Amino acid sequence: MIEWNEYTWYSKLGAIILFILVVPVLAFYVGVQYEETLETLDSSNTYPTIPNVIGPVVQDQAIGSSSLVSNVKTASVTSNLSDVNPLYPNVNWGTISAATTTLGTLNLKGAEIVSMPVGNVSDLSGESKPFYNYYDSKLKTLGYTLNPMLAADGAGSSIWGYQKGNTYVILSYTSTPQNQNQNEPFACPCSLEFSVFIGTAQ
Repeated sequence: MIEWNEYTWYSKLGAIILFILVVPVLAFYVGVQYEETLETLDSSNTYPTIPNVIGPVVQDQAIGSSSLVSNVKTASVTSNLSDVNPLYPNVNWGTISAATTTLGTLNLKGAEIVSMPVGNVSDLSGESKPFYNYYDSKLKTLGYTLNPMLAADGAGSSIWGYQKGNTYVILSYTSTPQNQNQNEPFACPCSLEFSVFIGTAQ
């Protein structure tokens, strides 16, 4: 006859097996799955970076009146590339190029990378503000200051710059209207590209 309020030898044995074998094995399995999940998340959040060596120069969009340095096969770039790495993670980036840019009387030489176009953008401010905030926080932490003399806005485009000593970071975005007839005022949806330039005054 079963006595419900009494401990039996098999209930005690079952409790021992549960706490000595089942619980540790289950805890180990959960721990392994947790570690694998963390590794997966870490690998998926890897941000792109600009390499420290520029390969063959390819045709690329430049900033303002800048032009690519021609006939450059391999060129070392200053260690200041780390100031803009990792790159803004919410877009895909193209190929880095050696570049020069002229902003007023300021001549800069360095490296530039342009993002792949982001299509069907209806809110330029909503798309560009996170890019601005990402580098504004990053560069100011590194001791750069926003230079208002390097800023300019146009229809669907903007350029601004930061300075630390003789090093400059020039950021910009340009947009191209989609499905817009000629002579119509600028309007989105647009195709949007971001640009990051870092260099020194010549």
